[in-house]
This record gives sequence, structure tokens and C-alpha cells, in this order.
Amino acid sequence: MTLDEKHVFFIDEMPWLDTHKSGFLPAFEYFWNDYGSSKDNLVFVICGSATSWMVDNLANNKGGLFDRQTCRLYLEPFTLAQTREYLLAHGMSWSEYDIAEKTGIAANGKLTKILENLINSGFVRASSFYGNKKKATLYQSSDYYTNFYFRFLKDNHGKDEHYWSKALDIPSRRSWAGLTFEQVCKDHIDQIKKKLGISGVLSQEYIWFTRGDEELGTLGAQIDLLIERRDRIINVCEIKFSSDEFIIDKEYDLKLRNKMEAFKRNTSTKYGLQLTMITTYGVKNNKYSSIIGNQITLEDLFDA
Repeated sequence: MTLDEKHVFFIDEMPWLDTHKSGFLPAFEYFWNDYGSSKDNLVFVICGSATSWMVDNLANNKGGLFDRQTCRLYLEPFTLAQTREYLLAHGMSWSEYDIAEKTGIAANGKLTKILENLINSGFVRASSFYGNKKKATLYQSSDYYTNFYFRFLKDNHGKDEHYWSKALDIPSRRSWAGLTFEQVCKDHIDQIKKKLGISGVLSQEYIWFTRGDEELGTLGAQIDLLIERRDRIINVCEIKFSSDEFIIDKEYDLKLRNKMEAFKRNTSTKYGLQLTMITTYGVKNNKYSSIIGNQITLEDLFDA
């Protein structure tokens, strides 16, 4: 190896090197500006799992590393297809169903900073409300392990060691499974659009809800996912987790119709609406299932 050859330096977990009083970051800034930046054959690849540190000290650096970043790669969690490929490569042949089971703050910008860091780290998802001119945003926990920990592990001290295997049908587990499946779906928007045949259509995703009004006799409604398309169609997505085919009965049929009507009434949208059911194993065919315009199943989310 000669001095003229390309030299690539890979620094893993750089945030851990920048400990209190270490002086690491100023030293690195000085090295790069005094020597490294003048060498065409010198490449530094810097990694770190503490996303907030990486954003604050590298991407948004206002000191010696300002505008020194060539490119940024954000490593997102595995998709379902990648998870399946990884498990199979390691001899774990799981079914697709098994793989789906996963304030008091001053108004000084601190909360905004915290939320930005959590979003950049993948712990929080920010969702826009449809038709909200004030740009209101809903922040939801989106880290699978964190949600599992606070639901089942945090206060589980002293419980039966076989608690998980015995709690297959308790309300808390069903609730967690439903919320987790909704999160999985929102992490696979590209697969949903592909199944709908709209991968090449410009679109935007939203959530929506209304509280209803007792005096007017209107009911509240919530829509898990809206896909507003450039071709003037909105896919109204209803996400439902089930261990079998999902059954739409008379009561649920009325609930779905109320959602569609409430959305039309409250938003005054001129777009066409298509009810899209996203379920684990599909919707059972009966006299109420004709309300569905499109169906997407868990299997569709595994598409690469």
C-alpha cells in the first residue's frame, strides 16, 4: 500500500468516543480541516447508533465540520421481506404470522428538539392530519421493542415465567398485536402501494379523526391511514389484526360506512374514496364484504 492509494477509515460508534472531557470532536475537526480534507484519496466512514449525536455534531455541525459531510445514509429497520430472508439464512423457518408479532416542559424549543431526535432515531413516527391547515402532527411511539417492553416487561416482575405462552388471548396482548400490526403496515407503505398498483402515482399519507357531536347526532370516527393520490383517489385504509380471516358483520359494516360518510362530510373532499382493508389473512366473503374496494394481506407486505 502506497500513500497515493485510496485509504478508507471506518469508525464505528463514534458517539461513544466523544466522552466528557475527551476533546475527541475538536481534535477530529482540527485533523480533518488541517490535513484530511486536502487529501483526495482519504475517506472517512463514520457510524453511530446514537442518531441524535450524529445529527447534532456531524450533519448539523456549525463548527469545524460545517458542510464537510459528503453524504448521509440512514439505516432503517429490516422490512418484513428482509426479516424473512435473514431468518431463513440462519435456519429459522418461521411463518409470516410469527414474524408480524413484534409533559411539564417549558416552551423553549426543548420538546421540539427531543421529538426531532426521537424521530431521527426511529423511536417516534410523526403523522400529518388530513386537511389540517394548522399542520397539526400526531407523534406515536414506533420502536417495536420499546412498545413491547412497556406493555409486557416493565411491570412484569414476579409473574409466572410462562406468562407469555399462557396469555395468548388476553385483552392486553390483542391490543398490542393490533397496534403493532398497524405500525408494521405504516412501515411498509411502498408494499401497500405496489399491491394497489399505484407505485408510480404521486401520493401522500395521512391520518384523520373526528370526535363527533352529540347535539348534531354525529358519531366520532378514526381512519388509520389515508393515501391521497395525484389521480384524485383516496384510499381509506382500515387496518385490522386477526388470527384468522376477518369477518365484517352488520355492526362493523355500519361502522365502516359511518367512517366514510364522516370523512366526506368533515373534509368536503372532491376525491373519490376507495375503502381498503389491510388484514393478516384477508376478509371473509359474506354479504357485508362487498363494501371493500381493495384488500391487502400480511403476505403482500412481505413483497420485496
